[in-house]
Amino acid sequence: MTTRAPCGTTRAYQQHHKAGEEPCDLCRAANTAYTGERRAADPTYQKNNARANRVRQAALRHLAERHPEEFDALLEEARQEVR
Repeated sequence: MTTRAPCGTTRAYQQHHKAGEEPCDLCRAANTAYTGERRAADPTYQKNNARANRVRQAALRHLAERHPEEFDALLEEARQEVR
């Protein structure tokens, strides 16, 4: 059995997600701080992230074109989950 990391750490944030839990406020704050520090320390982060988003969007367009009914069903399922 794996010992859980203490709340307020990025590892605990990941463990919350892996367990299907909503991260607590301490873990969310730790992850937000870590992400901000990572972005600030890496000048290529935004450029790489923007490129990754463009690639992801292109793949989604191709998927929607090739499998429109299934894509629409998945999109509606995701909308229900995010509400």
